[in-house]
Amino acid sequence: MWTAIWATLYFYADRLIGIYRGGGEGLEFKIPTFNQDVLLEYWPVVVVIIVLEVALAFYKLIIGQWTKRMAIFNTVLELFSTIVFIFILLNPNLLQQEFVRFMTDLFSISAEQFTNWLLGGIIIVFVFYAGMSIYDGIRKSRIQ
Repeated sequence: MWTAIWATLYFYADRLIGIYRGGGEGLEFKIPTFNQDVLLEYWPVVVVIIVLEVALAFYKLIIGQWTKRMAIFNTVLELFSTIVFIFILLNPNLLQQEFVRFMTDLFSISAEQFTNWLLGGIIIVFVFYAGMSIYDGIRKSRIQ
């Protein structure tokens, strides 16, 4: 389920993730956060990650319990995914300049401070959850 959500957010980021403003008819999307052209430069490797995630999900469904092989596959996949997404996040053209300007005006900080704060925070969260997934997979594979 999460793979489908992340894939949708990735491939439609320019229409889903950004600044929304309330209007007479509800929320209206105003400024996208990410430069979709930059995200689409990486689509082949992202599709590989999605396919591997789906394969792991089916493998878990078929086997019915975590195995050491599954834990190793999960670890490699999490490490690979983390490296790829950090690489994508470090692309200097990833964020829309209009979004950065809006946020720097809102928080009264420099563009560099905002970018470092936002992308650094995303990287920390991504690494944390990847580490939790790796730990959880290894722990589950030992319970038999």
